[in-house]
Order: sequence, then C-alpha cells, then structure tokens
Amino acid sequence: MIEMTTNQKVDDIRKDAVFYYLDHIENSMIPNTTLYGIIQKLKNKQQDSLTYNEKGHLILLKLYTLHNFVEGKISFNQYKKEAANNETRNKMLAEQKNRQELLEQRAIERQKRQEKLVQERRDREKADDERKKLETGKSLILQAKVSTNDLDAFENKLLSLCKQYFLDPLNSELLISSRLKDIVKKYEEKQILSKFEEVYIHEYILRSLGGFLPDFQKKIRNKVELERVAEEKIRQEKLRQEAIEKQKLLESDPVYIAKQKEKALLKKYEIHEYLSAALPTELLEILSKLDSETRLSQDEAVWLNTEGKKFFSIKVRHKFHRLEANYYLQEYANNTKNIWNAINASSQLRKCQASLEAEELLAKISIDVIKDKKLLSAYFTTLGGVRRDLRKVEVAIDNAFKAHNLTPENYRPCTLLGAIYMETRQYTLGHEWYEKASERGAPKQSINADLKSILSKMDKAQRNEMIEHLLKLDPYTYSWLKSLKAAVLNNPKSKQDKAEQPVKAQKKVSPSQSKKNVQNKQSENSKKSLQSLLKQGANAHNLK
Repeated sequence: MIEMTTNQKVDDIRKDAVFYYLDHIENSMIPNTTLYGIIQKLKNKQQDSLTYNEKGHLILLKLYTLHNFVEGKISFNQYKKEAANNETRNKMLAEQKNRQELLEQRAIERQKRQEKLVQERRDREKADDERKKLETGKSLILQAKVSTNDLDAFENKLLSLCKQYFLDPLNSELLISSRLKDIVKKYEEKQILSKFEEVYIHEYILRSLGGFLPDFQKKIRNKVELERVAEEKIRQEKLRQEAIEKQKLLESDPVYIAKQKEKALLKKYEIHEYLSAALPTELLEILSKLDSETRLSQDEAVWLNTEGKKFFSIKVRHKFHRLEANYYLQEYANNTKNIWNAINASSQLRKCQASLEAEELLAKISIDVIKDKKLLSAYFTTLGGVRRDLRKVEVAIDNAFKAHNLTPENYRPCTLLGAIYMETRQYTLGHEWYEKASERGAPKQSINADLKSILSKMDKAQRNEMIEHLLKLDPYTYSWLKSLKAAVLNNPKSKQDKAEQPVKAQKKVSPSQSKKNVQNKQSENSKKSLQSLLKQGANAHNLK
C-alpha cells in the first residue's frame, strides 16, 4: 500500500512537470528544489507570490517564456504554445546530439579496428621476414657448401663451427660419436670415404645446420648489437664531456652569469615580455631590489606605474605592496601615535592578500583616543575594506556607515558601501551608493574599475544578471557594460582579464588633443612623489 502511494506521488510530480513543459529539467521532479516549489505555486494559482529569487532562478535556467507568464506579459495559452515548441526543439537537439555521439563512437571503434588490423599485418610481415631470412640463410649455406665436388671444404667449415659451438664435435649431442670418429680419422689421413659415409656426412650436415644455425645467427646479431651499443656509449660520453667543458666555460663568463640571473628574476616574477636582449635597465634594478627585500625609490615606483607598466606583473605587484606594507608597519612600530601609518600599512596589506594581518593590526588600535573625524573616518573605511576582503559583510557595512556618518561628504565610504552591496547582489543599493560617491567627487574610472573587478569574480549567470540589472537602472551610466557583456559572450572561454579590457570613455578625442594630454600626463607623473602616487593609484583607502 505504501509503495502504491509513493508511486502515485511520483506520478503526480511528473504530471505537474509535464503540464508546465518542464519535465526535461531534472530539478522539476525533485522535491525541496527551487524549481519544484515554483511549479507547486503555479499549480495552486499562486504565481503572484513568487519571490524575486525564484523569478531570478527562472532566468538562470533560461526559462524566459515561463518568466514572461509569471510576470503577466503573456497568457498561459501563449506560454503553453511557446513551451511546446521549445520542448520539441530541445528534444530534436538532444536526439541530434545523441546521433552525433553515436557516430563519433562508431568512428572511434572503426579506427581502433583498423589500427588493430594494421598492427596484426605488420606482425605477420615481421614474422614472415624473419622466417624468410632464416630459410634464405640455410639455403645459401647449403647451396654454397653442400655439394659433392666441394664436400671437403664444407666439412672443414662445419667441423670448425661445431668446435666453436659444441667445443668438441665428437661429444656433441647431434653427432653419433663412434661413426663420426672413424670419418674424422679418414679425413685426417686423407683416405677415401665410402658411398655410405658420404651419404651419412651429407645427412649429418643438414641435421647439424638445422640444430645450431639459429643460435649462430642470434650470436652474430648480439655481437653486432653489443658493438653498436659500445660505440654509441663512447659517442654519448664524448658529447657529455664536451657539454661539460662548454658549460664550465659559460659559467665562468660574466655576461652569461648576468644573463642567467636576469632570466631567473624574470621567471620568478612571471614577466613574459622578455622577447629580446634589450630590457630596460630600470626593470632589472627594480627586480633586484624586490628580490633583496629592498623598498623601491620614488622614481622607481613612478616608472613601474607609467613607462614600465607592462612589467607590473601580479608577483611584482604583490612584492611591491608587501614591501610598502612593511615600511609603514615599521614606521608605525616606531611611533604608534601616528595612526596614519597603520592605515597606510593596512591599505598595502590588502593589495598583497594579507587582509587578515591588516584586520589584526587595526583591531589593536584604541579608537577612543582618535579625535580627528577625518582620521577616524579613514580608520573605519580601511577596516571596512579589510573586512569586505574577509567576507565579514555585516561588520564591513557597519564600519562603512560609521565612516560615512563621520565624513558625509567623503566619497570613499560611499564607494565601499557600493562595492559591498554589488558583491552581495543588492544591485539597486549598490547603484545608489555609487551615485552618492560620484556626487561627492569619486572618479568615474575608479567606480568602473570597482565594477569590473566585482564582475570578474562572478560566474557567467551572476555576471549577466548584474549587467542586465544595472543597464535597467541606468542605461546611460552603465552603457559601457554592453561592450563588456558582448566581449564575454563572443569569447566565453577566454580569461576574464582579456574579456574585460578597460572601456574607454564615449567621447572621441582629436589626435592633437590626445597627444597633448599624453605629454601633460607624462610630465605630471615624472614629478610626482611616491606618496602622491600611492594616493592617486589606490582605491578607496589611501587617504593621507
């Protein structure tokens, strides 16, 4: 009775899935899944009670027709018609895929059979060749040696071979000692053999050849192979010694030593632009400094962020920010009253994936002694950013609001809140806070960089969801996302970094103006100190 009840329940679940043309999706017939719950609401005429997440789940499953019905954009009859068509198409595609897979499997099996037949044929041909060689060897020997006119010469050679292989012909298993002894004696005394003895010798020759010829041939082949191996060993040893001598000469060459050090540094810091011998001298000096745990100078940091930007790899960036963090940590250790050093150290720690260390540092600071609102706001903004990295969302939001209340006109707490809400898929709130940040002077490029970074950490469905939501909120402000979405769709298997190239501003700049802007920018960058560079290049936390 229980089994019948269970079967009936399964049939009812399947009927519900079939009624809404969703039986091709496994989750439609699994209780406690989101799709199953949606079907039950539709069955009970409760489509108006679908939550935002449930509607979003339909989009995620690409059930756009069902989503339109739930939203009231189409009638149920229209949905059934379109869903039926979609179901037919899906089944056709599935059948086509199955046929293709079957054809591919048959092709693979056919290829394997052909390869097997080819190998078997090769094995047979090889065996036939060996057999023919053996028969040819026997035939040549017999044809050349076994004759009435040249029996003596052949017998002498045969006896020599017997002596080589059997040590003593008279003690060989192939021989009849008593009869052969008399024959050998007659040969030694130059006596004439009888007809019977000549026939016996002839049969003995054939019997003896059939017995030891294969071993003789094997021995010859082994001898040749041993000689070849010995020669090859000598040649390889000679080449090895030459290579050792050449390497010793290279290792003593200062130019070679310097070049090897350069290659090692480039490999260590994953710089793949090493295409020629002409590398910037600044780069090698910077890498040497980083490798020796030495902080870069102001000019070196400026060069790395401008002219040498293409060499600013992930590992170089990580080491650079780690050394900057160590510098500010040491400054703070020398004077714990200067909390700006702790804030700057924490900002650098975030950039080298050491947010946990940054949180521990900031947590030890007694905020009761901080009277400066700007400093206290910077403290909470930085701490909020650190906790955002550590996915402590609630306390990060609390820290950001504290910073905002202290300095309402500062855009940095606003950008922090915008980023947190975007990451938690609260896109409307994130948009509102980014708008507030923009009103307070946040650079547009900085906000767009934040958004691209957030999008790069999402999967395809979440990324598309966020892009579509933002485009609905503000099509003009987020128009650059269309290009980003198109790039991802056109090349879904490419790395995110390649798909998400920076989107330039919509305004076109004349060639003369562009050249002038570049010259001005280079001039300004060359004059900036390291401190100002860190201020300008940081995200929301370089405040001093």
